[in-house]
Amino acid sequence: MRTVLTLLSALALSAGVLHAQHHLTPYEYGHGAALSVQGGPLFFYGEYSNLLGDYGQAGKMFAPFGEVSFSYFFNDAISLRTSASYGLRKTGVLEPSAGFYPYQFDVVQLFADYVVNFYTLGEYYIAFNPLLYVGLGAAGSFGFSDPGHPYLTLHPRNLVPGFRLGGILEYDFRNGTGVFTDLGLEWFTDRYNGQDPDSFPIDMNIRLGFGVIWHFGYR
Repeated sequence: MRTVLTLLSALALSAGVLHAQHHLTPYEYGHGAALSVQGGPLFFYGEYSNLLGDYGQAGKMFAPFGEVSFSYFFNDAISLRTSASYGLRKTGVLEPSAGFYPYQFDVVQLFADYVVNFYTLGEYYIAFNPLLYVGLGAAGSFGFSDPGHPYLTLHPRNLVPGFRLGGILEYDFRNGTGVFTDLGLEWFTDRYNGQDPDSFPIDMNIRLGFGVIWHFGYR
């Protein structure tokens, strides 16, 4: 009997030590969730966008965006992030005989991203983490200003599929909050900018976001 009690005590002590070691760091989020917000500059590249610089309007190639995201963590390393964003895009259309006609439009985007944390994938839990994501989504463009073009008519409302990938550098505090920067590339089929395809039928965003994240419900 004494031997059995001794073995049970040893097992309980071992389990306690392992449990303490497993929770040695506050950065293991397990099956929790997170809410994040971010914003920053976005560079839009579509038909003739590069000509804004040629016509002294290079600054208009950049515009702000904002995004809200909800993430669910399947484990410490893999999560699914769903995001909704809004922003302004500025571009133009070229008429060789008459010049360049700039215009702008509004965009709402929805994405679902597969996110991998490389550090926690290797069970390395620290405050600073690099993440990589790839996602599929859709964008709706609307609110087109009139470029005053002599014959071109922009499509006033458009819904197009999109693909994106990017990287995140995140720093988490011990209370579950954190700050991050998000550098991403996004591609959309044409009519995103209201124009029919002229050459390469893809429009692209390059975005740099700065944000805050709140982790909750984690073990």
